[in-house]
Amino acid sequence: MERAVAYEVIGSHLCSVPVRVDGRTDARFLFDTGIGVTVLSLRLLERLARRPSGRAFTGRRMSGQSVEVPLYELDALECAGARWPSPVVGGLDFGSFGPVADRIDGILSLGCFERTGVTLDPGARTLSAAVRPPDASAAEGVAVEAVRDGPSISLFAPLVLPDGSRIRVEVDTGSDSLILDSKRMETLGLRPERGEVTTREGTDETGHRYVRHAARLTGPIFLDGAPSRSQTDPPVIFQSIIYDGLVGYDFFRRFVTSIDLGRAQLTLARAGTP
Repeated sequence: MERAVAYEVIGSHLCSVPVRVDGRTDARFLFDTGIGVTVLSLRLLERLARRPSGRAFTGRRMSGQSVEVPLYELDALECAGARWPSPVVGGLDFGSFGPVADRIDGILSLGCFERTGVTLDPGARTLSAAVRPPDASAAEGVAVEAVRDGPSISLFAPLVLPDGSRIRVEVDTGSDSLILDSKRMETLGLRPERGEVTTREGTDETGHRYVRHAARLTGPIFLDGAPSRSQTDPPVIFQSIIYDGLVGYDFFRRFVTSIDLGRAQLTLARAGTP
């Protein structure tokens, strides 16, 4: 039975939801479709008296560097009525997350909703462990690809850019703006020397050096299959990444978004005003 829970937006885009761990501990997790493997803070795992399983998972960040986390076995995770039995999760020190580290106990992946589906409603600011809307005429559907790697699930969808090109992007609600690989900047008619692009260099929390170019596209972007659910003139960040791109919360905040992993489909319906 569907049960919606309210989510809190931290900063501009991070969705914090209530989660029950092992049937007895209430916690706050970020819901992030781009995290891959669910992770818990080391302090929560210590409170739960959980010890590492002896196995580890190695994932890759969008910029290419590898990140390894020790794996732990839990009894269950529950969110919005969905119950995920015997999940395998990663343990992570959230110290590098800044002020948000004190407000969350973990990051919840799509794995929790593999059996039920999940719906984000930005107008109501709710998350439901169900696929909505039931009336297919009320939404537009997009065929998606779920990529599984051990305990990790990532979701990819086709995105159409203003120049008509079709690329494969990760669906990543843990990111805010649209992020495209740097090689797309020139093909979309954007050049740093013109002043329409701002450039910033820095170091991320893993110590990786990056160069990011911020700009605004001219024209609409949309997921292929849902042309009427578009975003016009979106902000974009160009960076050297291992994917064609990532589409984030800034796009999805306009729609009630349902993800059905079993049917490999994502649906978009118009959202109310947040």
